Amino acid sequence: MAKILTFEIPESEYNDLQDFLKQCSAEVHKSLEIMKQDQIEIDRLDEEIEQLKTETAEIKAKSDKVLNELVAKHLKAA
Repeated sequence: MAKILTFEIPESEYNDLQDFLKQCSAEVHKSLEIMKQDQIEIDRLDEEIEQLKTETAEIKAKSDKVLNELVAKHLKAA
C-alpha cells in the first residue's frame, strides 16, 4: 500500500525553491541549445572531412600514376 508524505515549508523557502527550479530549467534549455549548435558544427566538419578524404584520394591516385611512370622510365633507362 502506498504511503503519502506531506509537509509544509515557509513561503519564502517555497519561492526560493521555485526560483531555483526556474534557473535550473533555463540552464538546461541553454545547454540544449549549445549542444544543438555544437552538433551542427560537428556535422559540418564531418562533411568537410569527407570532402578532404575524397580530394586526398584523388591526389594520391594522380601521384601514384606519376610515380609509376617515373619508375617505369627509370627501369627502361637502367
